[in-house]
Amino acid sequence: MRESLLRVELHQRGLPAPEINLDIIEEGEWLGCGDLVWRAYRLIIEYDGIHHGERRQRHQDAQTRNAYAEHGWECLVWTGRHFRDLHASVDQVERVMRTRGWTG
Repeated sequence: MRESLLRVELHQRGLPAPEINLDIIEEGEWLGCGDLVWRAYRLIIEYDGIHHGERRQRHQDAQTRNAYAEHGWECLVWTGRHFRDLHASVDQVERVMRTRGWTG
């Protein structure tokens, strides 16, 4: 549901559409599954719902995100609070996309 709200806002702002729940594979190794992914810009947005607060899940998330970074991916992590000011949060996505080559 939250990802859908974000996708609508991204579209309204003229940003490229992300791929949804995309497996991230580098050098034949599965790193994880990104919630919203822009391959061309090596950008991932992960939405951390309530279950991401559990110790085991937090550790796994850290391992996955570290692996993304090792392979040159930028991973933005969103929580429910990011949706309180969706405009400002999408501003951040746009800034990161521009630093990674999007010219819009």
